[in-house]
Amino acid sequence: MGTGIRGMAGAAVLAASIGLMGGCINMENELLVKRDGSGLLTQTVALSEMMMSFMGGMGEEGEDGGDTLLEGFRTKAEEQAGRIPGGAVESVEWLEPKKVYRVVLSFPDINQFKGKHLMPNMNMMDGDEDDDDGEGDDGGEGSKFSYANGVLIFTNESTIDQEQISKMGEIDEGVKMMLPMFGDSAITMTIRVDGAIAQTNARHVNPDRRSITIMHMPLGAFMGLAVNQPEAYREAVDTDDPVTMATALEGAVAGLKMDVQPQITIRF
Repeated sequence: MGTGIRGMAGAAVLAASIGLMGGCINMENELLVKRDGSGLLTQTVALSEMMMSFMGGMGEEGEDGGDTLLEGFRTKAEEQAGRIPGGAVESVEWLEPKKVYRVVLSFPDINQFKGKHLMPNMNMMDGDEDDDDGEGDDGGEGSKFSYANGVLIFTNESTIDQEQISKMGEIDEGVKMMLPMFGDSAITMTIRVDGAIAQTNARHVNPDRRSITIMHMPLGAFMGLAVNQPEAYREAVDTDDPVTMATALEGAVAGLKMDVQPQITIRF
């Protein structure tokens, strides 16, 4: 068993924690892998009024239509791009001023891209620093990609810290009162390839046959399970096997998708 929450299974619990801190929020991360092995990581984040009020209280919002806040996101994006070998910031922009922003990062070689780079907006939201040695609690110790000749392999080394995950089932009354605020908030991670998927073992292939979902977490439903059915939640997570845990949680939480197989292969 790992000593910290790592891998995609751990990322799901971290995602719920971020949603809890930020109120209603939507995060969509899409990794695009091109045929030459280069790629783009697109992050789209919808901020809640609670989050915007919090940032405004910290003096980050200003009265400039969100420009100051956007510059803060750009600084964070540049820091994150610097942790990806060859990474660069392509764009940082508001899709809806002070509501929805999008960051696009580019990189030259998916073989140098680590699992922990999949959710950089976790760092962008909480200010935590990431390490550069391929290990860390923000997306996967040892999780990595390999690609050659139209075959993409994601090796996902998930481990589970039962103590940390069990804490989700020990939520106080104050958090219970916040549940209605989550609404349809969700955190999603997808992998898209530059062409039609010919073959894959991925559990959640999207209808376009060009992308897979490795995590979709409806925050309200997930938190609702932990808060309103703590025994069912604890039963679902009472395992050291990430795949078993993910399958049990998917059965208990409507709309939840978690693909934590040790290895996912995509041929395109």
